[in-house]
Amino acid sequence: LDVAMVKAKNQGKCKLDISSILSVHKSEIKKFLKMDPQILENTAVHETGHFIVAKELQNKYSIINVVSVIPTKDYLGVNCIEDKKNVIHSQSRKEIINEIAVSLAGDIATKLKNFEPSAGKCGDMERATNYAKRMILQLGLNDSENFGEYNSFAIDNEIQTQYLSEKQKNLLTEEINKILKEAEKVATDVLNKKMDKLETISKALMKQGILRKEQLDKLYSGELKPENLPKPNLIL
Repeated sequence: LDVAMVKAKNQGKCKLDISSILSVHKSEIKKFLKMDPQILENTAVHETGHFIVAKELQNKYSIINVVSVIPTKDYLGVNCIEDKKNVIHSQSRKEIINEIAVSLAGDIATKLKNFEPSAGKCGDMERATNYAKRMILQLGLNDSENFGEYNSFAIDNEIQTQYLSEKQKNLLTEEINKILKEAEKVATDVLNKKMDKLETISKALMKQGILRKEQLDKLYSGELKPENLPKPNLIL
């Protein structure tokens, strides 16, 4: 995406667009066109899960510009999310729980469809766990008071768990699990209410490979149906 952004800027574009992304991913497009149908569907559901929960919980302060299931060397799919300009959001407990819910949403979506876990689960869980650690050790936004001076466990914004006692490490694990379960419930509740949108947008992703914000918004609102999307412009 960094290369695509540079290319878009050199072409005088004020923002990253689909054509700029596709122009630097020709080999990946070939892989997408030959992708195993089950892996493609799994990836599409996973990425759509992230998209739906992010849209529902973070719409006030973030924008999902692109969702892609065109595989690269680093990932099978991706949501490109950026913060809205001039919008400040607090680091409240609820907002961080929502961040964790978005991280967990891809795997939850695949579970709701009774699919096997996707390759993105490991990275998502690591990100969610790091958010939870930060809540506990840096911000003190947890239910336990057994960690002393919270900020002493953050050096240059990195959480330093090696300074915890064995008792604190066990408590930390318990606290993290409680936070993850809370966030999992938030994401699951959102997705259970939006299963029709999960189906619609994942189907569109499987057909198109990549969807931009305008298409995502129209698919989400029901204004656009997957069968009415234009033929994907995947030029090799």
